[in-house]
Amino acid sequence: MTDKLYLIDGHALVFKVYYAFVRRPMINSKGMDMSILFGFTKYILELIEREQPTHLAVAFDPPGGTFRNEMYPAYKANRSETPQLVIDALDPLMELCRALDIPVLMLPGYEADDVIGPFHRSCR
Repeated sequence: MTDKLYLIDGHALVFKVYYAFVRRPMINSKGMDMSILFGFTKYILELIEREQPTHLAVAFDPPGGTFRNEMYPAYKANRSETPQLVIDALDPLMELCRALDIPVLMLPGYEADDVIGPFHRSCR
C-alpha cells in the first residue's frame, strides 16, 4: 500500500464552511450556530472514509500576525475583520482534531499554508 499524506489548511476550510452556511446556518436547540463545527467535521470524516490517508494533519493560522505583517504592515489590510463565529470555532476544531488523533500544525509567525508548503515541496 502506498502512503497517502493529506495536509489540510484548517483556516481555509473554516472559511469555506462559514461562507457555505452563512445564509442558512445550522442552529442547535440552545441557539448556537453549529455550522462551522458540523461542516468541518463532515469534511474531515468524509475525506478519511473516501481517501483513507495513511497520514493526515490540519494546519491552523496562529493567533496574532505573521512575518508578512512585520515586512508589510498593510498585509491583508483590505480584508474584513474575521467573523466572530470563525474565531469562536477555532479552539473547538483543534480539540476535535486532537480527539480524532489528527495532529494540529501551528507555527507562531506563519500561516497554515506556509507550514504546509515545505511538506508539499519535499514530497515531489
